[in-house]
Amino acid sequence: MCVLYYRPSENTVAERLQSIIELELLDQLLEVFYSIGGLTERMSQSVRGNCAAVIMAKDIIALKKLFSLRSLLRDIRIILILPDHSKGAVSIGYKLHPRFLSY
Repeated sequence: MCVLYYRPSENTVAERLQSIIELELLDQLLEVFYSIGGLTERMSQSVRGNCAAVIMAKDIIALKKLFSLRSLLRDIRIILILPDHSKGAVSIGYKLHPRFLSY
C-alpha cells in the first residue's frame, strides 16, 4: 500500500499527522507533497495498486485548487482534512468524494 500525503508546510498539526502516518505505515510507501503542483505531477502518473491519499487543505483557496484535481483523484481513496467547517469548505470537500472527512 502507498499513501500520498498532501500537507501545508510549516504547520504543526500537519507535522504531527505525518509522524503518526509514518509510525502506522512502517515499511509501506509514504510520499509527501507540499505543493499542489507536486501532487498534480504525481497523480498524473499511474497510481499503482493499492494507494490512498491523505489531503490536508490549509485554506479555502488550497481546497479550491484541490477540487480542480478531482478527475485525477477520482480513482483513489481519500482522507480529507478541511481548513474549517464552513458551508463552502464542506460543500467542496464532499464533491471530492472522500472516504473520510474531518476539520
